[in-house]
Amino acid sequence: MHTLPYLAPSGTVHITATHVHWLTPTALTYVGADVLYIGRSSRLVDTFVVGREVAVLDLAASPPSVSIVANTSLASSVWPAADGTALFYAVAGDSRVFQQTLTTGSVTVIHDFGTRGIARYVTVRGGSLVAVVGGRVSFSVDPTFGPIQRDGGGALVLVDLATGLETDLPFPGLVAR
Repeated sequence: MHTLPYLAPSGTVHITATHVHWLTPTALTYVGADVLYIGRSSRLVDTFVVGREVAVLDLAASPPSVSIVANTSLASSVWPAADGTALFYAVAGDSRVFQQTLTTGSVTVIHDFGTRGIARYVTVRGGSLVAVVGGRVSFSVDPTFGPIQRDGGGALVLVDLATGLETDLPFPGLVAR
């Protein structure tokens, strides 16, 4: 059993876990995240979940152990490859979606949304990528709280990874989150 919050091997405190998925039958992957409560006035408080890094929880180990996936600082979402050999992830403030091979640590960009804006909520199946892109999202470094990505939603975009063709999925009048 593993409880939250905890001090990750990287020295970062993970208050919560987001984007939790089975990586293998005995391991989970997730974004270790912080939760910030930022007051805008004496009555209004915003809640921000800020991804800190991608973690893997090995349930086969005794006791279960957590490892941090290198090069995933400020990850905002993670999705495991179907065979458990790689992870796909987005990083706060970045338009790119990354793939990391777990055995080698090799990182490649599988798609860059460029000027469309910040990518997040990544899902990859077969030759397709779906992500929320652009819209009402911003990234800044708060002098008190550090990096924060504010997300009011964006376009849900389907990408054919073989061709790079992007297709917006229609939700008239709505944004995806």
